[in-house]
Amino acid sequence: MAKPIIFWVGATGYLGSEALLLLNDYLPKPNSYHVVALVRNATPERVSELKRLYPDIETLQGTLDDEKIIREAAAQADVVINTGDSLHPGCVHGILAGLTTRAKSNTGAPDPIYVHVSSSTILTDGCNGEHVEPTVWTDKDFDVHTKLEADAVHADTEFPIADAGKRSEHRIRTFVMNPALIYGVGSGVQRNSSWLRFWVDTTKETGYSGLYGEGANALGHVHVRDAATALLTVLNAALEGKIQGGKDANYFVSVSKTGQKNWSEVIGNHMHSKGVIKEAGCRPWPEAVTGTRGSLWWLTFGGNQILSSDRLYALGWEPTETKKQSLIDNLPEAVDALLQSK
Repeated sequence: MAKPIIFWVGATGYLGSEALLLLNDYLPKPNSYHVVALVRNATPERVSELKRLYPDIETLQGTLDDEKIIREAAAQADVVINTGDSLHPGCVHGILAGLTTRAKSNTGAPDPIYVHVSSSTILTDGCNGEHVEPTVWTDKDFDVHTKLEADAVHADTEFPIADAGKRSEHRIRTFVMNPALIYGVGSGVQRNSSWLRFWVDTTKETGYSGLYGEGANALGHVHVRDAATALLTVLNAALEGKIQGGKDANYFVSVSKTGQKNWSEVIGNHMHSKGVIKEAGCRPWPEAVTGTRGSLWWLTFGGNQILSSDRLYALGWEPTETKKQSLIDNLPEAVDALLQSK
């Protein structure tokens, strides 16, 4: 009998490859699912890296822009995991269309599962780095349609996902992970976070670690290993029928909070101590670097995003790595790993 299939978008990325490495610990039985991974450049080296993480995997050549390829692969899958670009509506549309086809042809079988990784930016208050008392968001009663405006960040992907999970016919069991700032040196294919790569590269280019506004806002954070186990905890609960998604689709992934100025100062001081830049500490970057206020990076780095992961804790999730080492304590190691990879 053929194994059930997981179609994975973003399996070679920072969070995706970390979760792929741990997948067997959360399946009903080890290697009980066959994984098909969408890969932009499926070189022998890249395939070998993926097989190191999970043996029963095959690659499908394609990009997030290949909606037809994505749709056809999703139509053959029992589960789709998307750890790729959460803001790519074409990819999400292809996944939902494919899983809808699967649901129509899957009469009598469990509804297909879609686990989508978004971010906490959907909850940003857009305070532009100024001091504003932050809202602490809980996922306990969170529904994107009642809590978010139609023009919110990620709305053009999260709203269709929520709709697919709520409909009565050809339903897809949809789950959306909303992680805060993910940090730590990973064990997968991509070992460093994209936000830290951006920050370190921009610091090198400008000669100092910057700020969006005055840096008085704060963001939640979570270690990459804990973000991966959060995703897999939800997947496991969905496979066992403990959770159904739909209006209860969103799972916040965050442990504590760190001020923008705090982490930027650590990065600046550490890169200065290594002789990479000549100026320690941090100060605001100009608009030529940050872009205009209201743009995605401003909403991401310059807004408060404080979350409470109540639904995950109810499933038994424990953020063990985040408790061992905070974002601030981990940054020197993570920055060193990035500098050595250049």
